[in-house]
Amino acid sequence: MFGLGLALASPVRAQTPPPSSSPAGAVHGRVVDADTGDALADVLVIAEDADQRATTDASGRFVLDDVPAGPRTLVVSRVGYALARRDVVVGPGQTLDVTLPLTSGAGAYTEQVTVRGADAPPRASAPVEFRMRSAELQELRGVLADDPFRAIQAMPGVATGDDFRAEFSVRGSDFRQMGFSVDGVPAPWLVHGPRAVNDTGTVAMVNADVLSEIGLTSGAQPQPYGNRTGAWVQSALREGSRDAVRLTGSLSGTGASAVAEGPLGTGRRGAWLASIRKSYIDWLIARLDLDETSEFGFTDVQSKLVFDVSPRHQLQLAGVGGRSRYRETDEISSPNDITVAETTTALLMGTWRATLGQHVVVTQRLTWAGVRYENTGGASQLLGRGDERTAGYRVDATLVPRPWLTADAGAAVDRDTADFTFQQFSASSLGAPVLRSISAWPLERWRVGGYAHARLTPHRVVTFDAGSRLDRESRGDAASASPWLLARWSPSDRVSVAAGAGLAWQIADLALLPPTGPYATPGLERSRSADLSADLRLSRTLGLQVSLYDRDESGTLRYDRPQPRLVNGVVRTPPATNLWTNAIDVNARGLELTLRRTAASGLVGWVSYGYGTTRATDRVTRVRYWADFDQRHQVNAYLSQRLGARTNVGAKFRYGSNWPIPAYVAGTPPALVASARRNEARLPVYARLDLRASRTFHWSTRRLTLFAEVLNALGRDNLGRTSGTVRPNGIATGYTESLFPRLPSAGLRVEF
Repeated sequence: MFGLGLALASPVRAQTPPPSSSPAGAVHGRVVDADTGDALADVLVIAEDADQRATTDASGRFVLDDVPAGPRTLVVSRVGYALARRDVVVGPGQTLDVTLPLTSGAGAYTEQVTVRGADAPPRASAPVEFRMRSAELQELRGVLADDPFRAIQAMPGVATGDDFRAEFSVRGSDFRQMGFSVDGVPAPWLVHGPRAVNDTGTVAMVNADVLSEIGLTSGAQPQPYGNRTGAWVQSALREGSRDAVRLTGSLSGTGASAVAEGPLGTGRRGAWLASIRKSYIDWLIARLDLDETSEFGFTDVQSKLVFDVSPRHQLQLAGVGGRSRYRETDEISSPNDITVAETTTALLMGTWRATLGQHVVVTQRLTWAGVRYENTGGASQLLGRGDERTAGYRVDATLVPRPWLTADAGAAVDRDTADFTFQQFSASSLGAPVLRSISAWPLERWRVGGYAHARLTPHRVVTFDAGSRLDRESRGDAASASPWLLARWSPSDRVSVAAGAGLAWQIADLALLPPTGPYATPGLERSRSADLSADLRLSRTLGLQVSLYDRDESGTLRYDRPQPRLVNGVVRTPPATNLWTNAIDVNARGLELTLRRTAASGLVGWVSYGYGTTRATDRVTRVRYWADFDQRHQVNAYLSQRLGARTNVGAKFRYGSNWPIPAYVAGTPPALVASARRNEARLPVYARLDLRASRTFHWSTRRLTLFAEVLNALGRDNLGRTSGTVRPNGIATGYTESLFPRLPSAGLRVEF
């Protein structure tokens, strides 16, 4: 398979006047990273219409002499950073000294420098937290997939065994147990993919070009959101440019997108940003694989508006929405087989942030999220329809009464509603499906919760973070308390030791609740986490983190479906309820090591290793087995090297000893047979190396970037899990599928 990408970026601005005949001047300056303030070497600086260019030295300094006097535009370029332009006025015979900040990744150019400090990053509250900036998201999302959730899959501690899906696991947890937030708002996982359809791919609904950062927090942590027992992923939509209107167009092997952004109001008081993306992956696959019998495509949009009403009050409006369509073109054998599955998802957020006095910040948010899907059969008969909606209000406040004390508190109220319809059909002699049964039911509930926590620094080397969250939901009349206690000891800038413990609770999503009738509603799931970590700063740019974790889950949901197995040497299929029940207790423990280098130049990235065990116990049968996401050994690595101002090479490697096959089978693929024990067979080792390279070329003030990527460069035949069957003779088939072969892709980007 071969993919081709094209990106065009064009800031809209007034034309630069023709060169002045006045005597020449000079422009001297320094180029720095807009986020860290670090000097950037090997940056190309061009004086537009003056035919003058220079490259920064190791201290980020550059010199442009003999620049014609008058208004000039400086074009600043470095691979991995957004192309920047700065308007200056060169005086006759004078030397102008400027500082030019560059924004990494897809962020908009800004004349402001926000320094976070590369040598002493802020200490996280949680013992284990990992964040990626826009530049790393751009590198790791992939040319072919263009999916920021694929970038998360390369983070330390994250496991995935399916190249076709955006989902992943952290420390043996199911994807369903992990939380996701956008701009401080808990949200459903924004992924394209059909509902109630097995063995299909999924793609993130968010364009990586509009994200500024993604963070992953594992284990014990503060809980401003609640209702999840696993790790949390926090994402942030970036603000649009406050300097000039910019238009960006992108074309890849699987889709096309456009991003527009610019200032809002006078005096740069606000900014707007809008993005639209559409895939044509179904068109591409149909032409590359004549045997493919399914089609999948999607469209999504993202937007954000920020306006400073006053120096103390800011308004934000943001939205994410998307629509996906899956179509099966193979011959339909049953009237209940899905032919077309359509899903629409939307998230809307309104935020008002106010600074009260010198020590208090209050943020209020109104949110609405909805998911609607519809599945139809070969005769366009309705098989299933779902409509889930959540409307909510939350308020968060931060108080800093003393330099050594920070207090946070918040409350939220949400109303969940849903309507579901499912129909079953029988075949008829005339060929038209005959309706056999119909089930339709509405669901609704209220959720109310609040939290309070304080961060205390009694001494400059010691920090305590303690708090609790209280939640209540109306449908099951269930209440929960989620306390946490975190501590960090930092005897020097090079050493930091953190420990934490906490409880977390989760209620079942409405889609997992049974229809009205004589069915028990699933109860609360609970997890207890304990973490111990040590951060060692080996040098200014190199850090090592070592962490230990232990997590217990109680009452984790299990879908009770009929699974064939060996009973007294004969294949049997015990009866099942096809309902979700609180049937599993889980214990996970392990060790994680991460070595990471962050710098403005040279080799950057990380190498991580994890060892863990995850055991599950069925409360009904009292059988203990390896959990569905148990994986002993795991390696995630990402390395990137800038070779001057124009060339960048990178590699991503993922290795896993792999997960069990969640069925009553034994043996090794493809020779699987029925078994009396669950999860006895495992997938073979998963290993995938992806390579990427890019190079920029300049002519006049324009920049052309060529890039190439090879997925699964080693050409390994990795296997993933899929639905299978057990024959009466005990032979098990269809439980594995081949993942990506070696896939090259290439593209280019033009900025002017």
